[in-house]
Parts: sequence; structure tokens; C-alpha cells
Amino acid sequence: MAGSSIIFVLFLVSQMGAFTSWRGWPQYIVIAVDIVIIVVYLNLFFSINKRINFYRKL
Repeated sequence: MAGSSIIFVLFLVSQMGAFTSWRGWPQYIVIAVDIVIIVVYLNLFFSINKRINFYRKL
């Protein structure tokens, strides 16, 4: 799980350039895509974490 957390943080850091350098409607598209990716990633992270905890209890 630590590896996927590092990848997630690196993704967020890599997108900071888009947040700070683009102006106008392209910036909003990048922000919207990033939000969708973050939501999907967090959903996958919590679902995998839930399964790992389930199988650890067995």
C-alpha cells in the first residue's frame, strides 16, 4: 500500500504545474480531470484496503 500512496502523491505533485501555469478554460478541464482521477483512485484505494483487511482476519 505504501507504493500506491507514493504514486498518488507524485501524481498530485506533477499536476501542480498545470494548476499554476495554465489560465482560462484549459485549467478548468485539467482540474476537473484531476478531481475525477483522485476520486477514482481513492475509491480503489479504500476498496483494496477493505479487501486486504478482510483477508487478514481469516
